[in-house]
Amino acid sequence: LKQLGRYEFIIIDTGPHASTTTRSAYMVSDYFVLSLIPEKQAVDSLPDALKDIGNARRPGRNPDLYLLRLIGSGMDRRRTLAKRYEEAIGERFKQANQEPVKFETTVSTAAAIDKAYHQGKTLIQVEPTHKVSEQYRALAREVVQRITRHEAEKAAQRGAQDAVTSAPTPSEATRAGVIANA
Repeated sequence: LKQLGRYEFIIIDTGPHASTTTRSAYMVSDYFVLSLIPEKQAVDSLPDALKDIGNARRPGRNPDLYLLRLIGSGMDRRRTLAKRYEEAIGERFKQANQEPVKFETTVSTAAAIDKAYHQGKTLIQVEPTHKVSEQYRALAREVVQRITRHEAEKAAQRGAQDAVTSAPTPSEATRAGVIANA
């Protein structure tokens, strides 16, 4: 991480289960994406993951850790059950403002993924025009949009806080008014 400044993004891909590695990743990350496969165990474990993230956000730990969104991955839309899980994830998990917590992009499953893995390459390297390659690109665009939006919101909040802290106190305002009226 010494060369952090050389990179725009560093992605830490953790395993699907809560572990020391996953919890450590929450502690050093600015943003996170939860990936869910359309299976009962994965959907049922989401509240536990969100609890771990809540613990990581406690003061003195990483209170600025920000959930970009959930990504549905390994989706086989030919399977009715997968479709139902995808819909349930979108409806069940919304932010307090009712904004969806799930990315619009969903990453499908495909034999080409295993093919690329066995070649030691990414799917985009092996089959750049594959449907799933396009889904990964769309997801990357969504991630960048969410980060850009969040950074702009943080900058606006800092600007508002700076305006409040630089505003004159009532006694300073009174003195300024007395001097201006003198």
